[in-house]
Parts: sequence; structure tokens; C-alpha cells
Amino acid sequence: MKRGAALLGMFFVMACGSPAPKSAEPAALVSQETRVLTASPTYNRTGFTQTTLADGRVLVAGGTAQGAPADFRAAELYTPGASTPWSTTGDMVVARYEHAATRLQDGRVLVSGGITPLGNGRDAELYDPATGTWTATGSLITARTRHTQTLLQNGKVLVVGGDGTATTQGLSSAELYDPATGTWTLAASPNQGYSGHTATLLRNGDVLLLGNRNQHQRYRPSTDAWSATANSGAVLAAGHSATLLTTTVNGEVLVVGPQWQSDVPSQMASRYDPVTNTWTTAIWAPFPRVGHGAVELSNGSVLVVGGYHPTTGAPAQWVSRYDIGTGGWTALTALALARRDFGLSLIGNAPDQVLLNGGWNVDSNGVWSRQASELYSTGCVPKTSCMANGWQCGSPSDGCGGKLECGSCGVGYECNPLNYCESSCVPDPLITTCENRCGCVANNCGTSVNCGPCPDGGACPTGQQLCCDGVCRHKSECFIIACANSAQPHASVGLSCAPES
Repeated sequence: MKRGAALLGMFFVMACGSPAPKSAEPAALVSQETRVLTASPTYNRTGFTQTTLADGRVLVAGGTAQGAPADFRAAELYTPGASTPWSTTGDMVVARYEHAATRLQDGRVLVSGGITPLGNGRDAELYDPATGTWTATGSLITARTRHTQTLLQNGKVLVVGGDGTATTQGLSSAELYDPATGTWTLAASPNQGYSGHTATLLRNGDVLLLGNRNQHQRYRPSTDAWSATANSGAVLAAGHSATLLTTTVNGEVLVVGPQWQSDVPSQMASRYDPVTNTWTTAIWAPFPRVGHGAVELSNGSVLVVGGYHPTTGAPAQWVSRYDIGTGGWTALTALALARRDFGLSLIGNAPDQVLLNGGWNVDSNGVWSRQASELYSTGCVPKTSCMANGWQCGSPSDGCGGKLECGSCGVGYECNPLNYCESSCVPDPLITTCENRCGCVANNCGTSVNCGPCPDGGACPTGQQLCCDGVCRHKSECFIIACANSAQPHASVGLSCAPES
């Protein structure tokens, strides 16, 4: 079938021919990927928080570090692209590790809980990027560590679960922080304790809470109530990751973590659809791991890096990308340094770059050490224009694991595998060849078949030929007449209209 030269479903037809579509673009090459170590911060940390500020800088706060003082309150800033990327900023009010941090709507950073010199803390404080200083704010109602903080659409912060002073099995409590008043209030409690869990803000403002089980919950801020979700297909291991897929229609969540069969772990990837409240199993990820990092890249794909093997505990250098268009995985260049339980931030795009900081590694002698920072780049620049690549419809790959939405075709046209609009009309089966036809023959689908000039007629004057209507004319006139009457088969006049040899 002939393809038109339409743009975004508008089909333009030229008589007796049409331009060919552009060929499909090649996929991005793995060899484009790069990674490079950055200058190191003052301290290589574990148990810290890493928060991206509104101006693109990255705040690293608290944790533990080799050679650091017992009352370790240091915070540092990473400035992307700066000649000296790391700089110190104000010390925290309270030393802590295994705490939680969230950037508020006004740009300040809330830090709460964690293990402090006095145990699992209730203390909370705020960092002001404008002044580089920390100030105390209202204390948590319940002391907790390894909890989650989620910024809600109303500006408040939801804290859920974690470990308390008397249990490491997970707290079944939640509370809300109001930045306007600097105070905490109790929220409705989830029906189970949560530790090693994830809390993900959904597109509609709910919070998806996933624990070390296959039964999960959602929190609705407007009603301060929890509801059960559909059960996941398998138990989600502690240390899994949950990433909101912002480019999907329903705002799905990609969950990555291992599951065990006969005590052998394999990596599971699932997608939760909050609109339909259903789970689907994605193509399985390449490596079994927990304690890894996951971040959505600018084109909607998800980068999963590092972590550790769930049975051996060995930190990993693995890097893989979840391709949102195909639902499959692409293995990428490994990290420069193996690491687990680290900080991860997206700091640039086109190509995307992520900052990895801290975390643990272990050498061949079983000696554990904290890792230096690393800047990882996929090296892939995604395509951003349908028109520039000759795509008119469908969802073609952008070459970097994402996809472009190129729309649909107009009425009477359909999207072919090359993401090009072509007529959905079925040609007249009686007009499929040029046998006994000459000139421009219509196929009843808005395009024409060029059957060549009609043969010269012996009785015609010099320079003319017998046209298909039985009249002697110049060849160009025969061609025009044939095209003007191409809706009717020319063989009906009883003359031979075969193309010239």
C-alpha cells in the first residue's frame, strides 16, 4: 500500500506517486554510557540523608563516618557543575543517623528522628538553604528511626512506621507535621507495623505504603484514613524500591526487589496501577538485589543501581534501566564502586546524570568501608521530537528507554509499525495491476497507480498517439485525460492500454 507524506495524521497525496517514509531510528548504543568519580566530600558516610534542593544543589546531612567525632552533626552541599562541587554548610542541631529528610514546599528541609546520642530520637529540625543554618522545630510524638517521610499535596509531611525504642519489628503508627505551625499531630494508624518499607506519593495525593508482605495500604489525607490495596503477586522484601512512573497514564508505581523460590532469590519487578487497584508483573530484572537505589530519569525510564545480593550480602556494581516503552530491562555500564545503602539523586538530564554518595562496600578480606561519591551518566540523549524523526503516530522509543507520544492518525488512516500514518482504505481488487491499462489509474483509496504512457497509434498524426478514449492527442494530453477519468477502468473502451516497454 502507498504511504502518504502526511504529518500527524493529515494525509497529502500527489498524483502518480508519494514520498517514502523515513526509516526507523537506531537504538542508543551501550557504548555511549559513561561514569566518572567526582571530587569527594569531606566525609564518606552511611546512615545519612541526601536531599535535592530547589536550586539543584544536593544536601547531605548526618549519618556516620570513619574518623568523625562522636557527636557527628556535619552537613555538606554538592553543587552540580561547580569547579569545587563539595562545600560545607551549617552543622545540624542534633547528631543523628538512620533518620529521614524531606524538602518542604517552601524549600526548607525537614529532618526527623533517627538514632541520636540519647537513643532513637524524637528531635526534628529544619534546614534553610538561604542561610545554610539549622533550627529546631517541634518534636515527633513517637521516637522512631528508619521511618519514611512523604510530602503531601497540602504541604504537610506524613511520617509512617520505622523502629522504636522498644521494637525493631516496625511501628504501626503515623503522624503529620505542619510546617505552618511547626507541630506534629497523630494521624490514623496503619493496621500493621512497618520497617524497611516504602511510602510513595501517588498522582491523586494518596500515599502507597508497601511493607515486607504482600498485603499493602493506601493513605488518603483528605479523610485521614487507610484502606487496603489489592495484594501484590508475591511478598515484597524489605529493602525494595518503589518509583512513581510519572509518564504512565494512570501514574503507576514500579516496585523492584527479590522473591524466593526454594530459598533461591530472583529479582521481581511489578507495576501497581492506583486507578484500577491492580498489580501486573513486569519483565524480571537482571540481578537479585536489595538496598539498591532507583530513580526515574527525565524520559520516564527508571535507573536501578547498586545494592547487595540478598543471600550473600555482597555489595554490587550492577546498573540496569527499566525501559518504560517496552517494559523490559537494559543492562548498562557498571558503577565504578560497588555500594549498598547509599544516597542517590538525579542532578541533570540530556544526558541524565545521577549522584551516588556513601554507602558500604566490603573487600576480599571481609573489611567493610564507606564509599566515596560517584557521578554516573547514562550518556544517552533521548529523542524529544516526533516530527524531527519522521514519526506521525503511536509511541516510538526515544532511544534511551523512554517513549514519545506521537498521537493518532486522522479518520481513514492507521498507524503502521514505522509510526507512520497510512490509509486504511482497501483498494478496489479489480484495480490492483496495470494490465490493459495506461496513464494514471485510481485505486479508489485516494491514491493513483502510474501505468505509464499510452502507446502510439498508427493512424495518429506525427507526435500524437491514440489515447484510451480513442482520440488522437499528444502524449501529455493522453496522460491528463487518463488521470481525469481514472475512476473508470480504461479497458472498458476496448483498446489496449498496456504500458510501453
